Amino acid sequence: CISTKSGAGTWKDHFFSKEEFPEIRKFLRDHDDHDIYFCPHGFNRRVRQKAEAVLPNLLWADLDFADPRMMDPKPTIAIESSPKRFVGLWKLKEPMTEELNRRLTYHLGADHGGWDLTQVLRFPGTKNYKYSSQPRVRTMWKDGKVWKKKVIDNKLPPEDPEDESE
Repeated sequence: CISTKSGAGTWKDHFFSKEEFPEIRKFLRDHDDHDIYFCPHGFNRRVRQKAEAVLPNLLWADLDFADPRMMDPKPTIAIESSPKRFVGLWKLKEPMTEELNRRLTYHLGADHGGWDLTQVLRFPGTKNYKYSSQPRVRTMWKDGKVWKKKVIDNKLPPEDPEDESE
């Protein structure tokens, strides 16, 4: 799922099957005048709803101002989504759980709304129109460690029951 936001603020979700992945580059060029986001996993149907989410071998967090260079666990992929604002992706050897993604997000001090199965993140290489300078979203690195869930789980404190209401 790739989502676009027009200058007028209109959101639209666009879905690509694996067979349609070669069309994504053209799609990005054709929508270069939009803010462009991606969902870090697929869906069973062409709808961005939690019930249709396919759990990936991946965790993610909208880090905001939390610097991925200083993190433990360090993301496999780090993206600068706007000046001094970041996104992290942790490749896993097995499918993720929402609970682990939430715990990771809270542990890192990341955006508490940036861990769920409908989350979208800024697409690397695209413009961020939130700023007048229109900076490009850039990949900082994409060759970090592939993690076992258990290793990440052991680095995190247990979930605080009070956090579940946020």
